[in-house]
Amino acid sequence: MSIEQGWEAVIQRDFDRAEAHFTDVARTTPEAAEAYVGLGRVRVLQGQPQQAEKLAQHALSLNPRDADAQLLVAEIAGEQGRRAEATSQIRTVLAREPAHGFGLALLAEQRLRQGYWDDGAALFTQALNADRSGLAFSHVRNVLVDMSEAIAANKIPRNEALKLLNKIDYNTPNHTTGFFAMARRAIGQGVVLHHTAQAAGEPRAPQRPSSQPARPQHVPGQRLEHAKTPQAGMAQVVRETERAPKKPAMRRDPLRRATPKGMELNLPDIKDDQQLDFMRSIHSDRRLNAQLQDDLMDPGRPDWPSQQLNKLDDMPPIAATSGSALSSSLQDHRDDPFRVTSGNLYSQIYLDRCLEKMLQRVPVQLAGALAISPEEVSQLEVNLLDGMLDEFDDLVTSDLQELELSDARVCALGNFLGESVVRAYGAVWEYNEVPARSRVLIKNHAYSPFEVAQRWLAASDPDEVTLQEFTALVEQSMNRASIDTIRKHEHIDLTSGMRSDVLRIRLAELWSIYRLKLSGTPAIEIGRELEVKEEHKDALIFDLGKRWVPKLSSAQQQRGERTNSSGQEVYALAYIRNTGEFHVLASTKGVAQCIAAMTDELTPQNAPILIKLLSDYHTPQGRLLRNDRDVARSSSARGAQLHKPQLRQGAASGETELVYWVELGERVQAWRLRHAPDAALPWRLVRA
Repeated sequence: MSIEQGWEAVIQRDFDRAEAHFTDVARTTPEAAEAYVGLGRVRVLQGQPQQAEKLAQHALSLNPRDADAQLLVAEIAGEQGRRAEATSQIRTVLAREPAHGFGLALLAEQRLRQGYWDDGAALFTQALNADRSGLAFSHVRNVLVDMSEAIAANKIPRNEALKLLNKIDYNTPNHTTGFFAMARRAIGQGVVLHHTAQAAGEPRAPQRPSSQPARPQHVPGQRLEHAKTPQAGMAQVVRETERAPKKPAMRRDPLRRATPKGMELNLPDIKDDQQLDFMRSIHSDRRLNAQLQDDLMDPGRPDWPSQQLNKLDDMPPIAATSGSALSSSLQDHRDDPFRVTSGNLYSQIYLDRCLEKMLQRVPVQLAGALAISPEEVSQLEVNLLDGMLDEFDDLVTSDLQELELSDARVCALGNFLGESVVRAYGAVWEYNEVPARSRVLIKNHAYSPFEVAQRWLAASDPDEVTLQEFTALVEQSMNRASIDTIRKHEHIDLTSGMRSDVLRIRLAELWSIYRLKLSGTPAIEIGRELEVKEEHKDALIFDLGKRWVPKLSSAQQQRGERTNSSGQEVYALAYIRNTGEFHVLASTKGVAQCIAAMTDELTPQNAPILIKLLSDYHTPQGRLLRNDRDVARSSSARGAQLHKPQLRQGAASGETELVYWVELGERVQAWRLRHAPDAALPWRLVRA
């Protein structure tokens, strides 16, 4: 028995035979992590996630870096509805192995179950084109079977599913199974597909002369065909299965029905066995469809999409009313007459093309890593510094001849900012004949995201403009309680409980996903130049080698660069644990956002802690004037009256500022850390 035969049995959904193979390998080679991964996959497919999780954890204890074991943990999380956690774990694996076929298929499933159809189609296509074991195709098949159940139960729209299927089918070369044709018929008719491999259209592989089936070899551009276990070896498989521990009874598969007696296949005279198998499957499928139309059973898998925000199956039905809903809508219209997008349609088309052009820079394996939401603006800025807005010359505008076009880069960035608040807070667009003069309207306020984008792109120092201020201003115009209820961002701290080298590698993995330019870089390579300096409840502060940090301004480099104990040039970064954001602490707005995550007030008690953070990580090249002796020495040398750190009450109600002086070479810089609780951005760090 072998691992390869076990995976072939999994693909064919012969769970008893698969378990026998994996159990035999685990018995003879206890250190083989893949055997426990295989057993875990069997348990997942049998609907036993708790047992699968124990097997996955054992596999990870044998090999913590095993990609298949990590994907099994992610799959279990997805089966239990924890989509955000599953997605983050899968992306961590794909950051190391971008062409992992099963990983791409698993990520596609998470995106689909969250309602992101385009992401799912693109990832499924890439998974099938990278498939070398058949596991990716097997997972695509399982997902489409689940989808057919949801369609039969009227939980998701049939047209969206058919468009998804067509995209996958047309972009996957030379598939030979006939499965997509069968799936298209079943979904189109609203009936449930088969789960079994043979019934699902997998062709019979030609018999091999050897008594043991060889591992399938991948032919470029062709779907793999998997050999069946020879009949001569079936007795041994049965004996091994009988010795294996008995499993709980599985839920009866409503699709495994006996063929009615007396039903004959009316087949043409076909000589080729594979074509004959295909024709039989078509006729069998038609009979099954007829039965299912009369007797649909409740699906046993989770709802489609899963229990996530923005899920498609949670849309309330439109029902006729006596007019109360209409009067309510009229009242909403009086309060906010701009609920419907207005303005120039061609401007909208142009702006959407600019945004799409920018988002095309996101690697396919990281689809969804940069969502259009207020919480992702910090990540967007990191990638903008890496040139995400470069090379916009080839944007299609031939059908927009009458439009007064604007700077495509400004339009892309401004559209991202505006669209993020539209999606998050229910704002609407008012499009102008000049695209970059369009505005976002909410609560009788108008905002121009393109003005912010223009100022950011024109600034010589990125610290001069804070992109997050645009979304913060929109939030400020709304009721704070309502913001908490409609905020769509969901983040899980994947560093919780980690220490030492494990924490260092995890931070490197998260950073390689956050900064898209590093998506193909092994995390271990980044981790060699990463050193965790401080661990807080809300943030982790670490040093990172200069080559892994995005482009910084000359001012940021002068004050933030330093040399570590190994003589390497490094910068300090902060990882915010409750949002997943990263901030470069040489940046004034970066360190201010880090402080905002750590505290919501400026007091005599926490001022010394904040002063140390600013001195150690924002201006490590400088020397803080800490006490009277430092002040006297520096004042005498420069002929000016300086001071040690001071906490002052501002003129505005509730505003406080911490003023401190730093010697930087021959110069002395005065800095103000301001806290204004009622401001859109409560924390700011500015030069005095």
